[in-house]
Amino acid sequence: MIKIIVDSTFDLPEEIINQLNIDIIPLRVLIGEKEFYDKTDITVKEVYDAMRSGIMPKTSQPNLVHVRELFKGYAERNENFVYISFSAKMSGTYQSAKLILEELKEEYPNVKMEVIDSKGGSQGIGLMVLGIHERIQKGASFEEVIKVLNFYRDNVEHFFNLTDLNWLSKGGRLSKGKAVVGSLMNIKPILKIEDGEIIHFKSVRGKKKATKEMINEVLDLIPKRDFKYIGIGHSDDLEMAITIKETLEKQYPDKNYLLTDIGSVLTSHLGIGGTGILLMSEYIDEYNK
Repeated sequence: MIKIIVDSTFDLPEEIINQLNIDIIPLRVLIGEKEFYDKTDITVKEVYDAMRSGIMPKTSQPNLVHVRELFKGYAERNENFVYISFSAKMSGTYQSAKLILEELKEEYPNVKMEVIDSKGGSQGIGLMVLGIHERIQKGASFEEVIKVLNFYRDNVEHFFNLTDLNWLSKGGRLSKGKAVVGSLMNIKPILKIEDGEIIHFKSVRGKKKATKEMINEVLDLIPKRDFKYIGIGHSDDLEMAITIKETLEKQYPDKNYLLTDIGSVLTSHLGIGGTGILLMSEYIDEYNK
């Protein structure tokens, strides 16, 4: 059986995570002067609380000694594994893990191991995990797993909208002047992740209009692609996330909808108060026809 490893930037509903036999590598979250391991000794709710109090969290790579020990443990047991990492353009985690892996490949040449740059995060990774876990359970080979993961990675759509531009300013991703002007004009940006980095997609005045615009983009995409799962995430705005889910369900009740918090790391990039919609095209072959 091929082992799936992810880092703590991935998001799925807790009840689903508990059903999956996967390892989660925690990134580190700095709140003030105190460091925590994401999803291990700090919850996303506690990160939201800190941000509501005005603290801008900082994040950093996992403990690389732990990463090496985890990888080596599987290699020593002759177990094949794949690690799906947070976007390489938003974190150095992928590159560090890749270096560890190349060293272990020389030491354990008979073990199949790979690191996949998800080029995303949150439920973007979560949907990849769901899709590939199902295939592994059906007996997919290691080569098939890598092939399909690369397809998934290139066919995930990430949409996010933000309610407070000041978080982008605090994180150094928008000038303070632009944040002030945008806030005064009630501008709400819609963001996407493309080729592994967060980009500005469009801006709309007002939260409800921005959410409607994001939903319309998704409704336009759904009939064009085979989306098995649709993820809806929020960073401290459950009410709006539920509204998005209900709106999409009315149009497409046959899809599988997953609603979660957006985790600590991506929230630290984007700020609280936002919502997101994440979709992944299904790979069609003998398993899915």
